[in-house]
This record gives sequence, C-alpha cells and structure tokens, in this order.
Amino acid sequence: MTSLSPTEAANLVAALLTVNLYPLDRAHALMPAFEARGLLDPATVAALPQEALVASMTEAGYRRGGFLPIVSFRLYALMDAIAAGTLDVLRDHVAKQDRAAFVDVLSGVSGFGPSTAGAAWALWGEPAAG
Repeated sequence: MTSLSPTEAANLVAALLTVNLYPLDRAHALMPAFEARGLLDPATVAALPQEALVASMTEAGYRRGGFLPIVSFRLYALMDAIAAGTLDVLRDHVAKQDRAAFVDVLSGVSGFGPSTAGAAWALWGEPAAG
C-alpha cells in the first residue's frame, strides 16, 4: 500500500500525460475524471486489460490518438511504482527542495524523462504548489 496521498498520485499521473507537448494544465484538469474511473488507483489500473485502460483514459478525456497506447503502458509502470512504495521518497525530496533527486527517482519509472519529471516537479515540488 502506498503512502502517497491521492493528490500526490494525481499530480504524478497528470505529469505522465504531458508526453509530446500535451499541456500540463489540460492534463491536470483531467484528474477528476481519471479518479472517477479508478485510474488513480494502482490496483484498479493493474486489473484492467490494456484495451480497457485505453478506453477508460479516452472516456476520461485523454484523447491522444497513437500516443494513447504508449501512455497507457507508462501508466501501468507508474501505478506499479506507486503501489510498491518506490515513489514515497519523493515527499522527502520535495521537503528538501531537492529537484535533482526528485527527477532522478522519477527517471526510474518508464515514461518519466526530464520533461515529464519537470512537469511533476511543477505540480508537486514547487514551494507555491504545496
């Protein structure tokens, strides 16, 4: 079981959706619809076949055509990391305002390169975002 809060998990999912220049504010605005479909819950996501996950993401408003299957597999990886507690340490990096360590941890999750990790930091790590 994760110790990340629902808001922290939602911020990571929103950042993940920003692949290929998808606007962060649009991704973040989808989080209530993702939550309503269980797409912020690691167990729910893990139980969905890939086609059903893609359909749920589309129904939640994330319409990205050919990027959607790629992002869906990355969402599985993110949810696995959240469920395993691998990302719980992010909270410590935020408290220390250690962006480099935050990005380093996220870089271990499929789909999180410098851009998506930067989007996560913008939602989760900036002092004003608290």
